[in-house]
Amino acid sequence: MTVRSSAFGPFIDLDLPLPGRQDRGTTLAWPLDHDRDLIVTTDRVVIAGHQVGAIAFKGQVHNEMSAWWSGQVGDIIAHHAISVPDPHALIARTTRALPLAVTVTGYLTGDGPGSLWERYRSGTRSFGDLNLADGLNQNATLPAPVVVEHPGPASSSETIDPYRSPIIEAARALYRRGTAIGQASGLVLASATYRFGIDASEDLVLTSEIHTPDTATWWIAHSLDTRRNCGELPDDLCPPVDLSAVSNDPVLVNEISATMTTRLIMGLEHLTGDRFEPGTYPVEPRLIAALSERGVI
Repeated sequence: MTVRSSAFGPFIDLDLPLPGRQDRGTTLAWPLDHDRDLIVTTDRVVIAGHQVGAIAFKGQVHNEMSAWWSGQVGDIIAHHAISVPDPHALIARTTRALPLAVTVTGYLTGDGPGSLWERYRSGTRSFGDLNLADGLNQNATLPAPVVVEHPGPASSSETIDPYRSPIIEAARALYRRGTAIGQASGLVLASATYRFGIDASEDLVLTSEIHTPDTATWWIAHSLDTRRNCGELPDDLCPPVDLSAVSNDPVLVNEISATMTTRLIMGLEHLTGDRFEPGTYPVEPRLIAALSERGVI
């Protein structure tokens, strides 16, 4: 399915008559009351903390994909999502963020410093409880998934200690569930990153988007073995694209954006089995009307 944005362009920002606005890169957030937040997912593309462009419908796809996944993993761990008042918006329970992100990967992936592949290529063979043999190629399937912790400041270590084991257990289970569902949809969940928090009841809650292209790497399954055997990289469903690098060529930007929009939608439709219903652009008046109708603003 090919969907192009209207002449209004991608959705990158929003002003609301609410206090406490937080800009989190791809999302905007406002506290609503003592136990609820409003989270709005924009169309921004962010790489390494820097906005490098925007892709129409990206925010809607990510928001709807994450909301769909929350219903697939509720037996593993609660997600902070409460309701979806608009394709780009989420009402979520307020949580206290824990200073630990966890990445689970089933493949020898990565090309940056500290990635599994770079560490392996530099001679590392032990990854937690997993010891790898020599002679593996990039993107090889691992004997078992590897869990990589990304801790926050050292001063927060006391906060995370009681939750570390349940977080690791939940992350492994989430990755297993994502792998199984992806496989049935013709997709390979190469890696996924999860973030957690504590809600008002002191329960552990998943607070990140779930298995979206911003938090996970998805490969096209049918071409994976052929591409690896030929020494080629896997076909990434939605690879990160630095649109700022081609910003002086609007035709190329539009072509890349249209391609990425199509691939995002394809991924959502493959996973959910539902046809994508694009929201109207510009997003702002539609979203504000939806929030007003529900008494959020």
